[in-house]
Amino acid sequence: MSFRDIEIIDLIINTIEADLFRYIVVQYNFFPAVHELQTALQLAYPDRKVQFISIYENGYEAFIQKIYAAENEIVIVPDFDLLLENDTWRIAFNQQRDQLSLRHTVNLLACFPDEKGYFDLCARGMADFWSIRNLAARLEVDFQRKISDEELFEMIMESYYPVDTEKVEIELKRIEGRLSELHDNEGTKRLITELLLQKSNLQALLDYKALIERTHYNDVGIVFFLKKEYERAKNNLKASIRLNLSENAIISLATSYYHLALFHYTLQDPIHGKIYLEKAAETLPKDNPNWQLISHLRTKINMR
Repeated sequence: MSFRDIEIIDLIINTIEADLFRYIVVQYNFFPAVHELQTALQLAYPDRKVQFISIYENGYEAFIQKIYAAENEIVIVPDFDLLLENDTWRIAFNQQRDQLSLRHTVNLLACFPDEKGYFDLCARGMADFWSIRNLAARLEVDFQRKISDEELFEMIMESYYPVDTEKVEIELKRIEGRLSELHDNEGTKRLITELLLQKSNLQALLDYKALIERTHYNDVGIVFFLKKEYERAKNNLKASIRLNLSENAIISLATSYYHLALFHYTLQDPIHGKIYLEKAAETLPKDNPNWQLISHLRTKINMR
C-alpha cells in the first residue's frame, strides 16, 4: 500500500504547521488512507495527540462532547459523511463549529469516502463552506489487502451462491409429499407447523438465489471484487443498491448491502462495514435463512 500523491500529506502537515486552518476537509478513496494520514501526522507532531473520533461509534452528542474536551489535539473524523447525510446533525454542527474553532486549538480533519458526490454535498451542506478558513484535499492510496484468492473467493461465494437448487427442490418435494400424507389433528399439528416452516425457508432460499442471479450490477461488482479491482467493484455495488431501492427489491437490496459491508470489511473499514451490515440486517426478513451470513460477518467486523 502506498500513497498515490504524497504531496497531499505534505500539504495537510504544512497547513497545520502554519496554523492557517482549523477545519480541513479530506476525501479518501480507501479507508487505509485515513490510517496512513494518522501515522504521518503523529510522526510530524510527536508532542500532539492524533486521535480518531467516530460519529457512528459515539453518536452525535458524544462526538461533539469529545471534540470540545480535546486540547491542542488533531482530531480525525473518519466518517464525516454521516454528518453530511443527517440534516439534524449537519445543522447542529454548522451552529457549533465556529464556536469550537474560536475556543480550541484543535485541528479537525473531516474525512469522508470519495463516492456519492460527498465533496459537492459538503460544499452545499456546510454553512459558509468557502469562507471559514478551510482546506480541501483528496487523499488516495493504492491498496492491495494481503488476502489469498482462495480466502476472498470463499468469503464472497458463501453469500453469492449459498443455494444448491437441486438439493433444495428435492427437499421441497419430500416435505410436500409428507404434508399430503398427514391429517390435521392435535397429534400432527406441531409436525405440520414445523414442515410448513421448513418449506417456507427453502422457498425463500430459491427466491433469494433467483433475485441474485437477476441483479446485474451486484454480479458485476462481485466479479470486480474477486479480481481486486476495488474502485469498479464499489461503483457497481453502489449502482446495485440504487437500482434495488428504486424497484423495492427487498431481498436483492439486502444482498447488495451485505456485499458492500463485505467490501468495506475487506478494505479495512469496519465503520462503514458495520453501517452497511446493519442496513442489510434491517432490510432482510428475520426468517430468511441467510441471516446467519449477517451474523457471521458481524462477528468478523466486531473482532477487527
